[in-house]
Amino acid sequence: MNFLSVRFVVAMLISLINGILIWWWSPAITGQKEPWDGNAIFYYIACLFISGLISGFIVGSRYRNRLGFLAAFTISGEAIFQIWNDGFSPLMIVGLFF
Repeated sequence: MNFLSVRFVVAMLISLINGILIWWWSPAITGQKEPWDGNAIFYYIACLFISGLISGFIVGSRYRNRLGFLAAFTISGEAIFQIWNDGFSPLMIVGLFF
């Protein structure tokens, strides 16, 4: 079984883009800079869930044991957007892991 099949690479890219889009659309949808602030926690949870569904659907059951990589790419997309938008901060490392 090839680790980097075309379907898996496409799913990784979509996960990365979904992570960026969650933060990109957050101010317009929630009115807050961060997607979990305010009363819009459902927005963040729903976006993560939908991102996982899309990536999991693309990958299929063949790569189910590697879905953690897709979650990591979603988080990486969020981190890329934060660094691009706000710059790097020392607390970002804490936020990525907890």
